[in-house]
Amino acid sequence: MSDMHHYVTAISKIVSDEHDDEVILRGHRLSDLIQNASFAEAVFLLLAGRMPNRGQARTLDALLTA
Repeated sequence: MSDMHHYVTAISKIVSDEHDDEVILRGHRLSDLIQNASFAEAVFLLLAGRMPNRGQARTLDALLTA
């Protein structure tokens, strides 16, 4: 992924160092989101630009599974 360190959008970027490439989405490391956020929380983050509160996450989860 050596060429990917130049990839930047309004909501994401790839940060590279000599050992790793890290995807950052709305200021959150993708690896952290995978470990700690539900799918609904991640979708909300991408759409709204912030993490949802508990009620918002539950509502979006219900909408996505309906």
